[in-house]
Amino acid sequence: MKKHCVDLSKTGQFSPFFLNYIQGKEELKPFYSHSPKVESFQEAIDAKGFSTEKRQILHRALQQQYDGMVLEEEVTLNIEALKDGKTFTVTTGHQLNLFTGPLYFIYKIISTINLSKKLQEFYPEYRFVPVYWMATEDHDFDEINYFKLDGKKYQWQSNQKGAVGDFELDASFKEFLKSVSFAPLFFKEAYSSSKTLAEAVRKYVNHLFGSYGLVVVDGNDASLKSLFKEVILADLFEHSPYQKAQEATQALEQLGYKSQIFPREINLFYLDKGIRERIERAAQGFQVVNSGLNFSEEEMKNLVENHPERFSPNVVLRPLFQEMILPNLAYLGGPAEVVYWLQLKGVFDQFETPFPVLMPRNFALLLDGPVLKKIGQLGWSPNDLFRDFKEWKKEFVQGV
Repeated sequence: MKKHCVDLSKTGQFSPFFLNYIQGKEELKPFYSHSPKVESFQEAIDAKGFSTEKRQILHRALQQQYDGMVLEEEVTLNIEALKDGKTFTVTTGHQLNLFTGPLYFIYKIISTINLSKKLQEFYPEYRFVPVYWMATEDHDFDEINYFKLDGKKYQWQSNQKGAVGDFELDASFKEFLKSVSFAPLFFKEAYSSSKTLAEAVRKYVNHLFGSYGLVVVDGNDASLKSLFKEVILADLFEHSPYQKAQEATQALEQLGYKSQIFPREINLFYLDKGIRERIERAAQGFQVVNSGLNFSEEEMKNLVENHPERFSPNVVLRPLFQEMILPNLAYLGGPAEVVYWLQLKGVFDQFETPFPVLMPRNFALLLDGPVLKKIGQLGWSPNDLFRDFKEWKKEFVQGV
């Protein structure tokens, strides 16, 4: 296999916002803490205070989440290592797409594993654990209930509601599974031996990447959300995350950058079996939209104290939640993911939580034999693949 590298700025595939960030443009530096390079990680390590108590809670939660699974030794050792003060994580996250979904799901995880290896070489006195954060609380089922292969769409139809991680792999899923008889055995085993979608995804991700020590984290966990109570209360009653995110959003827009996310006064969903709906202020306390559920202020405070698992952060608060429960140093994501974090540094500062190093995932384009043959016939270089089609067509016609 031959490999060619093309400068991202030459592809025409990325926004100026993303390119300016990775190129270190001066005007964006107030919106993050560390440059996206390996040399920045010592600063990130020094800034990341993470208590022994939090490490113990994380360790117990992971043991419970992996209960009953046969694990690679590398995963077991990494979970145990998280109790040690010199162990840190680097994280990526993605939705629970069927059969992994788009190829960049794989790119994100491989990028994270490779970064942990590189950091291990660069900083041998520490240990670095790659993490895949499962988006189990996402409720947009239509985004994840299908995959496409050879021009055909394979889709699971279900009437279930709420967080997709809790969706049961019921009779409708078993019927869907019959339509993908060509799928590798480990996928079939993961789905057929699991009760929920989250359980199945953990199993097939572990099969694919467990030998590299990848740890799968499900944030939908009561013990982990107990560490997030302060933020839940501040969001519900003071709206301070909204205020901080809005300040950054407006500052970025004044610089000419387009917002990627849109903060709300309350950035939490109410989460329970079969329901994940937004929480809003009401005339008397709070209401959960599309549900008929209402809570007084006192009832809401009691709910936060006794059932923090009933609160699910949206895109504004999820990054902060991740950084509060993991000894994390970096987040790896796609172009839109990386830049939306730049709207959130003020939220991190508000809760005295270190802002991680934002790293872009790797990008790749795989070309098969017939395509390579056609490229050779045209006399193209790798850069020509990204030329504007209209300009190329005009030049081609004029050259005939």
